[in-house]
Amino acid sequence: MTAVEPMWSIRVSRHVEAPAAVVWQVITDLEGMAGLLPDIVRLERLSDDGPGTYHRGTRWRETRRMFGREATETMEVTAVDPERRTDIVAEHGGVRYDTGFDLAPAGNGAEPDGTDLVFRFDATQVGEPATGVKGLAERVGMTVMGPLAMRVTRKQMERELSLIAQRAGHLAAGGG
Repeated sequence: MTAVEPMWSIRVSRHVEAPAAVVWQVITDLEGMAGLLPDIVRLERLSDDGPGTYHRGTRWRETRRMFGREATETMEVTAVDPERRTDIVAEHGGVRYDTGFDLAPAGNGAEPDGTDLVFRFDATQVGEPATGVKGLAERVGMTVMGPLAMRVTRKQMERELSLIAQRAGHLAAGGG
């Protein structure tokens, strides 16, 4: 089977003045992320693994404010390589959303100089594309609105990466 290319693919990166262990702590603290990121309106853990746990199969329902509206998605962790990488997936309306973080120690010395963090987002159509008038409307909508949505999504990802970096830097400096 041939892999389907994403309709959208965004990568945002940033250096974080904190070790990978601290950055990992921030990005895998679901309840903490809900308090940290202002666009998250609600977060409800669906898996019965308990607060503070994060592993493959962890699921939650996340409501965000996007484009002036609230949107709720069910998210699931699909891959975990502690302090290195995590992948999260959601599906809605015939689109699969793959989100993830890649962490790499920065610097060449024995003591890393912080962490280089990459925030990934891909949106891929799943199933057969709509045909007829509906298919035409979807293609026109993507052509017209796609570039705007990509810019807005990139800005949101940059803002969230900045907040994650600030929180990790604060924790690494001994803050609570």
